[in-house]
Amino acid sequence: MLAKRIAANMNEHLSRSHLISTITVESSETAVNGDTLIKAEKLHLVDLAGSERQSKTGQLERDNSISALIDGESAHIPYRDSKLTRLLQASLGGNANTLMMTTLSPPGYNYEETLSSLRYANRAKSIKNKHNNNEDPKDALLREFLSRRNSKNRKR
Repeated sequence: MLAKRIAANMNEHLSRSHLISTITVESSETAVNGDTLIKAEKLHLVDLAGSERQSKTGQLERDNSISALIDGESAHIPYRDSKLTRLLQASLGGNANTLMMTTLSPPGYNYEETLSSLRYANRAKSIKNKHNNNEDPKDALLREFLSRRNSKNRKR
């Protein structure tokens, strides 16, 4: 009973919602042959504050996506089952470098929340991503077209 009362008092004064901030960075460079190469990267900063109070259904859906990613044998990853995994699809098991940090609360009355956070982080660390350099597909097609055209011009 004491833990419930403390948790309720804690949540009276704090906003305990998820937060996702995305920063997109684009860069361009000119190659020796004059082609312009555009690269785009995204940085997602995610705060899952309050996930200990999340409905069991939402947590289960998120866990299903993570389980499928860890398993590696699943042909279908249920990203659409959870708003969070849908938004972070490219970062979870996709073409990304991903870093996850977990913050813990030292007081004993937060034991369950801390244990839940550690279990989630332990599972999430098993996700393997396949990172490649991101290039705008239009730029790749244009570069290929120009390369072919230049080859034909040289042959003449």
